[in-house]
Amino acid sequence: MCGLGVIWQTLPPGVEAERGIPDEWLDALDASIALRGADASGRLRNGAVDPKSGERHLVGMVHRRLAIIDPAGGGQPMTLTESDEPDAPPALAVVFNGCIYNHRDLRAELEDLGAVFRSDHSDTETLLHGWRSWGEGLTARLHGMYAFAVWDPSRPGVFVARDPFGEKPLFATLWEQDGVLTRAWCTTLPGLVRLRELAGLESPYDEAGVESMVRKGWGADAFADIQQCSTESASAMGRTLAALRNGVQSEASDALTLDRLETLLVQAVERRLGADVPLGCFLSGGLDSSMIAAMAMRSRGDLSTFCVRMPEAAYDESPFARRVAEHLGTEHETVEVSPNPASDLESLIEQLGLPFADSSLLATHWLSRAVKQRVSVALSGDGGDELFAGYTRYRAADILAKWGPLLRLLPASVFPARDARSASTTARRLIVAAKTGGPAEINTVFDRPTLYSVFPSLRERPRHEAADAESLRASDLIDYLSDDLLRKVDTASMAVSLEVRAPFLDHDLAQAAIATPMHILTPRGERKGLLREFARRFLPAEVVDRPKQGFAVPIGSWFRNDFGSMRQLLRDHLLSGDPFPGLPFRADRGAIERLLSEHDAAGEASIVPWKGRDHSQRLYALLVLSIWLKSKPGTPPTLQA
Repeated sequence: MCGLGVIWQTLPPGVEAERGIPDEWLDALDASIALRGADASGRLRNGAVDPKSGERHLVGMVHRRLAIIDPAGGGQPMTLTESDEPDAPPALAVVFNGCIYNHRDLRAELEDLGAVFRSDHSDTETLLHGWRSWGEGLTARLHGMYAFAVWDPSRPGVFVARDPFGEKPLFATLWEQDGVLTRAWCTTLPGLVRLRELAGLESPYDEAGVESMVRKGWGADAFADIQQCSTESASAMGRTLAALRNGVQSEASDALTLDRLETLLVQAVERRLGADVPLGCFLSGGLDSSMIAAMAMRSRGDLSTFCVRMPEAAYDESPFARRVAEHLGTEHETVEVSPNPASDLESLIEQLGLPFADSSLLATHWLSRAVKQRVSVALSGDGGDELFAGYTRYRAADILAKWGPLLRLLPASVFPARDARSASTTARRLIVAAKTGGPAEINTVFDRPTLYSVFPSLRERPRHEAADAESLRASDLIDYLSDDLLRKVDTASMAVSLEVRAPFLDHDLAQAAIATPMHILTPRGERKGLLREFARRFLPAEVVDRPKQGFAVPIGSWFRNDFGSMRQLLRDHLLSGDPFPGLPFRADRGAIERLLSEHDAAGEASIVPWKGRDHSQRLYALLVLSIWLKSKPGTPPTLQA
């Protein structure tokens, strides 16, 4: 688990670079990934001439390492040479972020093909020999989470790949100056923003991308000239996700049964237990993390599990986690945190370089920070809701499909929205969704009327997008999982150099779940019914049947009572003279003040149910937007260790 940066330049014949790739460019990428790996750092420069075109190619690679597998033999950038001479130029070089779970099987296959390995069991070296033997076909053989770049002087360009679900981040940019074409890739977005600044280039915002991130709370791209690398589609898992993006549902001929689910989940967990450092498991007491802990305990016979005690009882799941740990017999610890939300939030948004508005980023970071003091690898339950239909919005899509025309006739204002978790607020969201964008609006931070009141200069997008439960689930698997949940976990954990692995995203298990139709995943309409039925084999009923709580923080209360200076931070940003400097669309200050006033009123004791409205997540989205716009692009943050 690491961070990487790559710069590749193409110089046409006759064009000479004064000094090649500047050191300060590589320094900028290296500084942006420093938090991700404290165990080692490395740098490589190389070049080659294309004999056909006469073009000269220059490459620079930087790497920061968190040593999990083969600490002694896995240093990077890693190279292969055609000679044993100490100064022999590299025939191949790779930088890699992630973990290849089937690297031992691939190593054995490659050794049969004649590969000679120098390391004892480095998964990074498997990528080098795999590239030499299979080229781009290597990715079809990988089981893992990864982003890597291979420099092969015998071919023009740099080959980059990212795992199908996008567990590991990778961003890219390119430009041309004075006849020199420069391409760059980096684990962090701020690293590329800073690199472009050093090259004398701006990084303009993408208006549609920023709007999407504000409306949903998450998104893919916010800059016009820096994009998130697409995930690879060479593997069976990649092709399955590509088909879903094109609206093609998987065949149901190989639907999951309870016994097959057990086989695949055990295999998925066992694949992720390999590490040369201490390993544990996040355990919230919810269904997904409890199932991962149960399978890990079954495979290992002993397991350390961790849960964080939240500072507000209504959001604290630690008693449920303790109950699961006692049932499974794990060595459990409820970790205490001393959250500093205002400071941590500013640092995390600077590290992300995006207006990311999922407030559970804070809770995940605090859990990771505490767990890192005990282990260096943690298993998580991420992906369970997306694969096994665990969200209530799938049921909401069915309701809208059946009752949408009637709901459009109802005034949303008759339903109070003082409490974000109340049935009344849910009913209000359904009515607004029916009137505006349909089922796709269910999972947004801002409903369209509120969004356009705050940002009146936005053009309204097309309304009533068709979406049923299956298409919502496909969108969750392709976009929401990668751009929200996995981005959150990677950022929160790598800020403290903790590796997190998600067994539910195992390729074999995920493909089987995707091929299973909704009516089998949700028997009798029960959310995540198939997984619940399977869980009864291992967990007590009070765990299996407990309502989904979610890993959240009481951000709405903090905006009222100033816990951790959050109210002060909110008002300092949103009530400043220019809360959104450089934003490509105008904000209405009066509308923002109304949101603040309504949110405060919703927390006051009142016999009038319509007084006030909870705007927790909307205010949070505006706050992170302001933090992002006011932070200096490309500056690496300093987070509490």
